Amino acid sequence: MHKTIRIIATDLDGTMLHHDNEVSVRNYRAIEHAVNEGMLYVVATGRCRSIVPISNLPVMDYLIAENGAVIYRGGTEQVLYRQAISAAQLREAIRIGKKYHAFVELVSDGRILIEEELLRQTGQLRLTRIQEEFLREKRYLMIDSFEKYCSKVQENQDGEEIFRKFQVTKINIICQEAEAWQGAAKELEAYGLFTITSDGYGLELTKKGVSKGSAMKWLCSHLNLDLSHVMAFGDGSNDAVLLKKAGIGVAMDNAGEAVKQCADYVTGCHYEDGVAQFVEQYVLKQAI
Repeated sequence: MHKTIRIIATDLDGTMLHHDNEVSVRNYRAIEHAVNEGMLYVVATGRCRSIVPISNLPVMDYLIAENGAVIYRGGTEQVLYRQAISAAQLREAIRIGKKYHAFVELVSDGRILIEEELLRQTGQLRLTRIQEEFLREKRYLMIDSFEKYCSKVQENQDGEEIFRKFQVTKINIICQEAEAWQGAAKELEAYGLFTITSDGYGLELTKKGVSKGSAMKWLCSHLNLDLSHVMAFGDGSNDAVLLKKAGIGVAMDNAGEAVKQCADYVTGCHYEDGVAQFVEQYVLKQAI
């Protein structure tokens, strides 16, 4: 099948990156060569901008961050597109997270916010390696109370309440036990106003309808291109919509079966440079 590819989009964790935020020389060169052939490189990740290893990546044209809630121009802080969560939705997510004694993170302006109260509870919480690193290096933005900021709202152009001080675009709810995770997920799904993806005991929330796929659709329209011009790589549940919508969706071999079912092709694992394998064979050799 011959398709004209104009955009190569890659997820980061479990796709483009090896361990410790490293990009292999082979993956780097494959994307670099594709860009030299006139293609655009887009990173599409669940991470917020502040924890994207921009200096380790090939030069990107656009960054789709936070599971599609925000689009940046290249590695800059220039925001082209943002989908903020309303204050009412935020209040409900915080309520549910606290009910299940979860570690709650808010993402705003590419930074991760937590409540100062969490610092006094860290000894009682099982933290991920990344959370421990963030606390140790003081990379979180501390605020005294989520509820305090929920009381300071204004309306956006759609008539929804948003934070006056912060525009929250993503919420992470990290539960400590499977039972808590199941309970929180059930209540959030019943609320019905979030797009929810899951990673272990973590729940990642964005505004309903937001996904990497919806963000890519907006970006293609912005560039006068079509989704059929996109080749997308991913491994997680948050990649599924993009893999379905893209002209060519490529799942990593380390992806779950449900994700593979959304893709047109399956390539090698991330630690086997699966992105480079596919790009070298089907893009640089013009086999598709």
